[in-house]
Amino acid sequence: FFFAVLEKMLRMTTIYPAIAFAVVGVFCVSASTAVSGNEMNVWPPTVEMSCTEASDPGIAFSSSFSFSSSNTDEVLLRAMDRYSQSIVDLIPREDKIDDNSDESSSSSSSQSSSPEISAIIAGAILIATPTGKSVDAYDITMDKGIITITASHVVGAIHGMETVLQMSQTGYFPCSDITVHDFPTMQHRGLSIDVASRYLSISLLQDIVDALSTLKMNYLVLHMSDLGAFRVHTSIGDVTDHNNGVYSKQAMVDLVSYATDRGVSVIPEFAFPIYSSGLNQVDSDNDNVYFCETKNAFTQQQALNNDPSTLAVLDTIVDDMMDIFGKDIYFVGGENINEPFGNCSAADLQAVLTHVVNRFAANKTAVGVWSTASSVKGLPSTTVMRVAPGDKVVDSFPSLLSGGRSDNQTIPSLPIIGESSDSSKSFIDYSTFNTTVGVFAAFFTNVMCTNEPCGTNHTVTPPASGFADRTQDVIVRDAVLSSLFPRISYMAGAAWKFDKSIGANVTKRVDLHNTYLHSKGLAVCNATCSGKCSLTSNCGKAYPVYSEDIVLFQGGFIFGTIVATVYGGVVVLLLIMRNMRK
Repeated sequence: FFFAVLEKMLRMTTIYPAIAFAVVGVFCVSASTAVSGNEMNVWPPTVEMSCTEASDPGIAFSSSFSFSSSNTDEVLLRAMDRYSQSIVDLIPREDKIDDNSDESSSSSSSQSSSPEISAIIAGAILIATPTGKSVDAYDITMDKGIITITASHVVGAIHGMETVLQMSQTGYFPCSDITVHDFPTMQHRGLSIDVASRYLSISLLQDIVDALSTLKMNYLVLHMSDLGAFRVHTSIGDVTDHNNGVYSKQAMVDLVSYATDRGVSVIPEFAFPIYSSGLNQVDSDNDNVYFCETKNAFTQQQALNNDPSTLAVLDTIVDDMMDIFGKDIYFVGGENINEPFGNCSAADLQAVLTHVVNRFAANKTAVGVWSTASSVKGLPSTTVMRVAPGDKVVDSFPSLLSGGRSDNQTIPSLPIIGESSDSSKSFIDYSTFNTTVGVFAAFFTNVMCTNEPCGTNHTVTPPASGFADRTQDVIVRDAVLSSLFPRISYMAGAAWKFDKSIGANVTKRVDLHNTYLHSKGLAVCNATCSGKCSLTSNCGKAYPVYSEDIVLFQGGFIFGTIVATVYGGVVVLLLIMRNMRK
């Protein structure tokens, strides 16, 4: 029994291929792409950077290096602590120098265990400038061992610190003098990820936020509702069955706070009024949501009816979401809004949509819908149209270019290109598409569904259906991260600043950034695979799937270990007693 359990444990290690690749990738890539102290990779590319290269290995950091500012904003203070520690952690142990030592002067003597230090960066100062600039904009200068980051907003200061950190990955600063002037081309640069079709753990969402922050992407959109699921708790309770997970209000508040600390806004997306079967409440005492009636069993309880009771529930949901996510922008659906659905007319469906949009607008927050709803009367002129690949940009509304569900099977749907294309082709000038707001990648997880209800085509078995159950969360974390990164890194770079002069070097630059993500402990696709990861495989090797319940297996392993230990102890005791009789 003991050896059977041990064999099971050893076989279980095959579920961690991405983690193994990550460890090997960090060391192998570091060894094969070792750069001099003066070489660096900042991604996304900066708008303007002037760097006077320092002699190898670069400018040393003081062991007491820290970012400082007179601004007492709590988000800024936490960000400064985080980035200060990250840079100090990079300093080679033999080169950690006390500011007060003789070696802190510009004419310091060399140490036997480290190169000669020509200068020391003692710290960095963050200065706020008058408002009016983009919240993402920042400048960097350096004088007499002090780096100065100038920004008009905390988000810009975070971006500036991220740039300094990326430049310092060798443990030294590569420039003896530097000037950076940086700001994004696109206002909104984000990722929309489907947590309705498959619940994703909070820890995975935090990992995604961490990666987005390094890419200076400022939005994480959570697709909260779809067929069969409404993922966030409301004041009227969990309005859907558990369906493998519902986020509590506190969990979402904490995630929003975590993301804000990293310059990322978390906003929800809902599928209204169609694909709304997640609002089919299981509590009969709370059964006050009504649906359009159809003769098709699959479409029953899928589209919301235009009636006072249903609209009142939607009002409550809107108010609850405002309490959690604040005033930024909300996406509320609008797909297939121009055709009747069962006994509901197109006008009924449009009335539900405009009601939700105007409820948000009354709270003075921006709202986005799919561009198929652009002809709906009664939408505020500020409504953002989310344009999928191939859709026409609506000139009378602000618009945002986004990947769509139809292009997304086992990897993210990037704007313009589908999953069969080379992701590097998404490094294009998005400003030429007349989208006035920004650009989002989209990642739908309905390929992890097994049976209804779920937003997928059930005429075929979804390719990653083995990951539907929560027992697969470990694999899902690796699969999602390795599918997303580096694929969306190309889009992120272009949305910040498209630079056609990068040309053939774009893949190398993105792979270097992915290695940087690996160094931060994120299970992204190994750079040696150059993006050959999906929800079903990592570097061409298929992910395994648990065939047993994790809790049961863990309990069995613990029980088996105890039995084996007790048995071994009894055998030893009996042998001792027998020897004593002799």
